[in-house]
Amino acid sequence: MLRVIMCQNMNITSIQLHIINEDKLKAFATLTIEECFVIRDIKIIRGHSGLFVAMPAKKGKDGVYRDIAHPINQSTRSELEEKILIAYQEQSKALNEGPKPPIVHDINSESLNEIKVAQ
Repeated sequence: MLRVIMCQNMNITSIQLHIINEDKLKAFATLTIEECFVIRDIKIIRGHSGLFVAMPAKKGKDGVYRDIAHPINQSTRSELEEKILIAYQEQSKALNEGPKPPIVHDINSESLNEIKVAQ
């Protein structure tokens, strides 16, 4: 078995959001890593203790939902959740200020400050 560990310095290059704003489901996110790997259908959900990120899942024949793609350690999960939730909060704030084009969050490994409006 080949074992490769790439979690350190993972470069999330883009987060795209589709705001839903239903009672519990707030948005869908698409995450791009290193401009070469995409994870779609990440959900942002409002739970009892606030917002959380749910990775894409598929219902098995036994009725149990299993993640299709997910971080394999807590530090990677925390990094993904933090960046996705920051992008969601920024886009939600922008939407509350009035109608604007959708925002694509271009992210480098050091900051979330490079945000551009999708053309």
